Amino acid sequence: PAFLRGGGEAAGKILSYNWHTTSLGPVEQWPASLKQHLANVLTHVSPVLIFWEPAACFFFNDAFLGLPFVFKTVPFVDLAKHIHGVAWKSIADGLTSMAHDGEAKGIQINIPADERAGQRDYFYDLDFAHLRDAEGRQEGVLIWFKAKTEQMRELRLLRSYKANSDLFIQQAPIGICIVMGKSLSVVKVNDAFLDMIGKSREEVINKSYWEVQKDIKDVYEPITHWVMQAGKSYRSKEQVFAPMRNGKPIRLFVDFVYEPLKDISGQIIGFTILSIDVTERNTARTVLEETNQNLADTNNKLEATQAKLEDSIAKIGHLAALVQSSEDVIISQDMQGVI
Repeated sequence: PAFLRGGGEAAGKILSYNWHTTSLGPVEQWPASLKQHLANVLTHVSPVLIFWEPAACFFFNDAFLGLPFVFKTVPFVDLAKHIHGVAWKSIADGLTSMAHDGEAKGIQINIPADERAGQRDYFYDLDFAHLRDAEGRQEGVLIWFKAKTEQMRELRLLRSYKANSDLFIQQAPIGICIVMGKSLSVVKVNDAFLDMIGKSREEVINKSYWEVQKDIKDVYEPITHWVMQAGKSYRSKEQVFAPMRNGKPIRLFVDFVYEPLKDISGQIIGFTILSIDVTERNTARTVLEETNQNLADTNNKLEATQAKLEDSIAKIGHLAALVQSSEDVIISQDMQGVI
């Protein structure tokens, strides 16, 4: 028959099936509307299933036969026994909704992985539509299967990446704060950053960053505006901040970077702050510099003392020479008197 041409394996199954045992009877006597529906479905590249209500049977195309949850031998009746139970439940739920509510939404198939059989998990969205004849009478239901396996796997990977990135941010030894949106709200922040600014998570998360950091807004808001406009990083070293700790301000030295944050299209949607508390390093360097200065001062004093000592020794030597010269003169005169 013309309506089966190009229908592949599925069309061959229709021709070889004993339709005399069903209410449809011989293929030649089938309704024109059914033949037209089959002509459209059998050659379609997407998996499609037809539930024909007058005969309570199912028709399918080759793409449907290739689905991972469909068994090798698929009859046109009693479909439930020849596909995965999870898939059949979704199909049956959709048909029930179509019968009772006239529509079926959000129907999905999630076939869990069978590691023993070496199978992966599979995901499909199902779309249901009524089939009607020329007079508008309902004759059946058309079911489209849309593969979502790769999208779901990518979504899982994305969720896994997000979970791992959240863990990395939280456990990072440096302060990290992510600011996004028109209101520049803090969407992520770790404990290290909260400790640096002396605020709790409740005071910061989902709040406008410059409401949280009012004390430094005048200085740094123009810089973050430039970062977002120019799409370039801004780095600063050993900036002094005075957050509150236990009700008292403390003095911190911080290295930080403002980094523009982009979405997948490359559009800048916020900025990230990476900060390191370098107070101990600064203090150690200051102590070392003071120690070096003290050593230099002491050395200068020692040199000055040494110079004074040498000068004193020289004077003493000169005085001793004078004394010796005087004694020599006296002795000479005494000797002349004796002679």
